[in-house]
Amino acid sequence: ASKLKMERDGNGDQRIQPTDYDLVLLGTGLGQALVAAAAAKNGKQVLHLDREKEYGGHWRSLTAKGLHKWAQKVQERCNRPTDGNEDVQEKEWDVYSDVEVTGDELELTDREDKDYCIDLAAPKLAYCAGELVQTLIDSGACKYVEFKPLEGSYLWTASKFIRIPASRAEVFRDKNMPLVHKRMLMRYLQDAMAEHDLQSSEEMGDRGKEMFVDQLKETGMPEELQDLLMYGVALLTTDERKIPSTCVQEAMLRIKQYVASVGKFGQGQGAFLLAYYGNGDLPQAFCRTAAVKGATYILSEAVSELLFEEKERTQKQCIGVRLDTGQVLGCKQLVVSSATFSEEPSNGQVISRGVCILDGSILPEESQVLFIFPPNSVPEHESRAARALQVGSSCQVCPRGKYLLYLAIENTMEEKSARTDLEPFVQLLCGSSFNSRESHDHTRPTVLYAAYYKENVPDPRSSILPAGNIASVSPPDATIDFGTVIQEARASFQKFYPGAQFFAPDAAGIVSPDDDIEGLILEQVMEDVHAHRYAE
Repeated sequence: ASKLKMERDGNGDQRIQPTDYDLVLLGTGLGQALVAAAAAKNGKQVLHLDREKEYGGHWRSLTAKGLHKWAQKVQERCNRPTDGNEDVQEKEWDVYSDVEVTGDELELTDREDKDYCIDLAAPKLAYCAGELVQTLIDSGACKYVEFKPLEGSYLWTASKFIRIPASRAEVFRDKNMPLVHKRMLMRYLQDAMAEHDLQSSEEMGDRGKEMFVDQLKETGMPEELQDLLMYGVALLTTDERKIPSTCVQEAMLRIKQYVASVGKFGQGQGAFLLAYYGNGDLPQAFCRTAAVKGATYILSEAVSELLFEEKERTQKQCIGVRLDTGQVLGCKQLVVSSATFSEEPSNGQVISRGVCILDGSILPEESQVLFIFPPNSVPEHESRAARALQVGSSCQVCPRGKYLLYLAIENTMEEKSARTDLEPFVQLLCGSSFNSRESHDHTRPTVLYAAYYKENVPDPRSSILPAGNIASVSPPDATIDFGTVIQEARASFQKFYPGAQFFAPDAAGIVSPDDDIEGLILEQVMEDVHAHRYAE
């Protein structure tokens, strides 16, 4: 554990000891937490600071009242000019804008309020065979987080929802899909995976560079199946028919990830997992891993200034940070959010996000469900795919009988608000226009409260880092999984420690021969599968 000491100076103020560190990180978002855990595991002296009083940064989870207060704070910040006297980390708030709240603040007791764990970075899911699960195992952070399987995924096409199959058996059980389409789908997946396994990107040659949508058209499959593969399996987001942008090689990698994840933790189970207590538990799991390895954690501690040193024939170096208390702490390397030094956040990716609290489930027999809307499937949403994720109380994120509905779409029109972007999808899911066999005679849920907002993810190229020993990690992007943040964290770690291994095994190994961590995750997931009928 960390050996933090708080001593008092001559004026009676507390002073942090020790005062020099190998690595200082500002903000406890998932990216910073990953770098901190990897550095601490490699024996570095790590100090992790956050101006906020809770962990998570842009990745944190809030209570219902906490979400309402957060929305008010963002609105206040957007409506007042900055005075130039902000601390270093405060610019991270500029990531958020255009906040709108519908419905009155819920009247909840403190105990009821604590039943809510509402993610700011949602919808986000973990592939069963993806980088997040492997990183949790390699780091040992899997001991501090639990998962539940996603129960179903649906694609909106031709004014109806079709189920995205989670297994071969599920394909052939689907009564809504013609037999010829089932065979066409399974044949394509089998042939595509066999070709991808046998051929590297070089061996695929020009075929790998062909556009994925063109290859699908050549098969003669109907557009409904093309959409299922492009947006339900490969999880693309742009209008590939209008502007093809995904090559066959990239699509095959995405499809292989999906297929490898299906059934990973049990026959008939889908490709995705959800974290209990929300995704805000993930940064905390890695922070806890770092603390066990000796990292020092201090919340509610703002940094007023970064300190630099000019060296002859070398780039300027960051040598420390000055706290609001005036104390100076030395560092050899520094990690910050990319928003800290971004000159124009709006030049990057703009995501319209929303979260709704519902009084019932959209589907009668499924609580954890992903809904995907391809481009052009909903009027005035031609260029990007939208995603909506419903989560119920069995994930410990809301009270029994209530549900959270997360929505996100990449915003391509600056004048369009997040609410304007997302409300059509809410109305479709919760309104009478919802058309699904599973929802026949099922009462549609009511939206009790909703918050819509834009998240401006800075283009890394617009973040000009002032020193060579500073690295940055981005806020959550528009992808459905956690691959981007893990890749950024690994790149930051390797920038500082090129000879070290990202989450290297301990001398005796992270996992003993008798300790099957992946099996433990499987056991947790299967317990949830067997008990899900009693969960809500």
